Amino acid sequence: MGVKLGQVIWRKLIPDEIENADEILINGISYELLKSEQYKLAIKISEFGCNILKKHTNEESRRIILINSAIAYKAMGKKRDAIKLIDNQDWSGWSAEFQMALLILKDNFKSAIELMQQVGLSNKRLTEEAYLDWPLFKKFRETEEFKNVYSTLFKSPSIEFNNEIEKI
Repeated sequence: MGVKLGQVIWRKLIPDEIENADEILINGISYELLKSEQYKLAIKISEFGCNILKKHTNEESRRIILINSAIAYKAMGKKRDAIKLIDNQDWSGWSAEFQMALLILKDNFKSAIELMQQVGLSNKRLTEEAYLDWPLFKKFRETEEFKNVYSTLFKSPSIEFNNEIEKI
């Protein structure tokens, strides 16, 4: 409740800071809730961000919040809800990180691997750290294909992807 109230008041009283409010909502709150596996709360915050808050920095911010909600649904075993949420949007023409998210949410790991190879090191968001930390990649990191491509891209001799990540 405090997060919702804080976001509404912030956006009403200081409309010039919507970008900061979006940043806190996306990276400071919903992302951290996903990382700590608080999926129900992540969904509530994300749905609030998409459905109640009408003003965002841009459409990209709104879609990131939407993706975070879909990640939480899928992690809770509600893949149908996650797919329904993302399929209600037109994603054509959106960047590689959005395309990657859609592929992984739909368990299309083969195409995700192909995109990962195409993107290589050229994407500013799909970085080594993003692949290691972003909750979207949790199940994807467990595949041998991911491990192989990741090791090739980032010149990492061997990586163990479990709940704790350690470089060998």
